[in-house]
Amino acid sequence: MKEQTNKITLIGTVVENKLRQGTAKTGPHAGLNYISGEIILKCVLDGADNFIPVNFYTFEITKTKAPSKLYESYKKIAVGQRLEISGFFSENRFWSEKTGQIASSQKVSGRFVNQAKPGANDTATFELSGFVSRSLTEKLDKQNKLYAYELLVGQTNYDDTSASLFRFHISPEKEDIARIVRDKYIAGATVHFFGDIRYTTTTVTKELSNNIEFGEPKVSSLVMTNKNYFITSGEAPITGDTAYSLADIQRYKSAIAARDVEIQQKAKDSGKTSKTDETPSQRATSLI
Repeated sequence: MKEQTNKITLIGTVVENKLRQGTAKTGPHAGLNYISGEIILKCVLDGADNFIPVNFYTFEITKTKAPSKLYESYKKIAVGQRLEISGFFSENRFWSEKTGQIASSQKVSGRFVNQAKPGANDTATFELSGFVSRSLTEKLDKQNKLYAYELLVGQTNYDDTSASLFRFHISPEKEDIARIVRDKYIAGATVHFFGDIRYTTTTVTKELSNNIEFGEPKVSSLVMTNKNYFITSGEAPITGDTAYSLADIQRYKSAIAARDVEIQQKAKDSGKTSKTDETPSQRATSLI
């Protein structure tokens, strides 16, 4: 079994509930009721409000034809509740009409839901193990200022036929952590680390015109959410039976490429593709 720890722990207050119930129309689950959608969990972390979307999906009946306890617990979720959620990271790969390329989004998915214990502090943490797909890179803003380091980590699926890719970050202030990760977590290494989830918002305002002669200038405001998954600690690279081999990683790379072709073809069939068929370029430090 390859390294594939993928755990998220959240404690916070439900401020929005966008879960919906429905009945599957087609496929092997046709006729079964389900719950899907997301809730917004407010976690007050480091003195700041973090509004974290948490995705849920389950059927009313399990594979063994028994009533699903998850389904019943999701039905009881309500705005104002203090919840403790155990979950995991999931990846959604899709065709981006904007860029004309395959894109990937990283989501927080929930599984087990319980009422938070009285007095429990808000929490948003993760633990993950996998292989380094792309070694540490610098993320620069428009002023060419460093705002984060990023590490791309892959993890096999349950039947070991493909992999999901997740992005993790290191704050520029944590140069000591960045230095060790840069030296030890090289492309292809099997790693195991821990961290904090932070979804903070900033409001950007801009005057719509610089030529106002009288009256108040018109401004537009845009609220931006900064999604960060900060690495706070980690183990030395893992070797042995649970480590990923280069052959494993190349096999996943081929599977991801084949899946991307299917995604692009579906987009093309629906008329959503643009003219470009280029694939994103990869640096020498990237294996996928």
